[in-house]
Amino acid sequence: MAFYNRLAKQLYGLRLILWALGVLAVGAFGGVLFLSDGSIDGSYALVSVTFLLWALWLLAVAHSFVEPAPVAVPAAGVWRKFSVKLRRGLARVLALSMTALFILTVVMTIRTTGIVLGG
Repeated sequence: MAFYNRLAKQLYGLRLILWALGVLAVGAFGGVLFLSDGSIDGSYALVSVTFLLWALWLLAVAHSFVEPAPVAVPAAGVWRKFSVKLRRGLARVLALSMTALFILTVVMTIRTTGIVLGG
């Protein structure tokens, strides 16, 4: 979780750029879809969806992990300790989910690159 916290702190300042990238990706997808003359090149649409996926993943990391995980205080009450452990557990589940989404995004990027460059 510390890795994601450090990454989120760096990405949090780039939020507007990431949102702009996402909007441009949606615009490019719409342009490919609606402004084509009947001959839609699917690779351009796939590239824009891949950019959108990266922008959304980076934004999710930036917003989800910008706050460090809570730390249990030994003098705290039972309910407070339980609350901290629950929040840390949920943060771990979120970190595992983000890692899985990162792997899927990398795989999609590799496949998209292969499709665009391969033909």
